[in-house]
Amino acid sequence: MLFGSTCLVCIALMDRDERNTRTLAVGGTAYALLLCAIYFLFPQFFLVFFLGYGLSVSGMFVLSMMRIRDRDLPPVAAECCWASCFSYFFGFGLWCFENMFCKNIPMWLKLHAAWHILAGFGTYMWIQYALVLRALRLKKRPKLSSYLLIPYIRVTPGDDGNL
Repeated sequence: MLFGSTCLVCIALMDRDERNTRTLAVGGTAYALLLCAIYFLFPQFFLVFFLGYGLSVSGMFVLSMMRIRDRDLPPVAAECCWASCFSYFFGFGLWCFENMFCKNIPMWLKLHAAWHILAGFGTYMWIQYALVLRALRLKKRPKLSSYLLIPYIRVTPGDDGNL
């Protein structure tokens, strides 16, 4: 989870400035490796790992919202980004609810599993958002489609007629 969210932060930063891709990749990997090493060597410091992950996810969403605020993106980008945010934060809310009231939740209702499912869907939708950004950079037209209720980005030829 930590490596994935850190990778997505690096992608968001690379969209803003492509000149520092190697620095971002090395720095993001070092950040994730350091936090994982701290958690592996000192499991009692789970809060450090948790805060590091929260920082990565928050950075991912702040950078995405800043990009959407530029208003030069099609509505499909905002739809993917908002779906990702909602999914992440709703799952996080369920997980926090379970941690606060775990004695009162029946055994069959595991909200931590819901967190993983919703965080996975949130990551998937953020990847769709990144696909929109990439398609636009390549002068293509991204469209939101769905297959068996699962949304995905379909790319059609842009102004140059190439796909």
